[in-house]
Amino acid sequence: MAEPAPSPSTPLGYQFTFDDALAEYARPPTEWHQLRNNKYGGLVAGAIVFDTQGRVLILRRAAHDYLPGLWEPPGGSVDPTDQSLLHACVRELWEEAGLRTRRIMCVVGQGNEWNAGSKLFHRYTLLIEAHKGEVRTDPEEHSEWKWATREEIIAERMEDGTLIPMTFPITKETLLEGIRLYQAHQGAIAVI
Repeated sequence: MAEPAPSPSTPLGYQFTFDDALAEYARPPTEWHQLRNNKYGGLVAGAIVFDTQGRVLILRRAAHDYLPGLWEPPGGSVDPTDQSLLHACVRELWEEAGLRTRRIMCVVGQGNEWNAGSKLFHRYTLLIEAHKGEVRTDPEEHSEWKWATREEIIAERMEDGTLIPMTFPITKETLLEGIRLYQAHQGAIAVI
């Protein structure tokens, strides 16, 4: 298991580990783009994290932001100052949910790409083992958060009837794949 050194973009300068199979994602963003012939105008990192009851964390996008009121896992753009995609994922989980990463387990799905204006973006979502902590959101980006079960993600409705429409169909697919991977690794992942 590899352990990267802290970088200025890693929240609080703490360290995290990641499985050796993720070494490809530990490259600097500029190198990642060069290996793909600078095809993408942007790279996005997402995090899937679970609570002690095996529920997945989802966040509701702020009313004044892109895709207002829709739900998604924490994530965001990989910045040029991020040491790697892995570091960007750690930073985004910290910024969007106030949670610190202990270990990055694996990539969930194959990622997805989409056009936004004249730019092609690619998103990778990672299964995260987080340190215990309180979830907190930035109201500029997300208005609320919930821990959701597999059944609630499928129905896009919480048990109490609250609707949780996802940002995109691929968001729902990725969350369900993350839940499947979590269940396959149960006992190997410490949850918050």
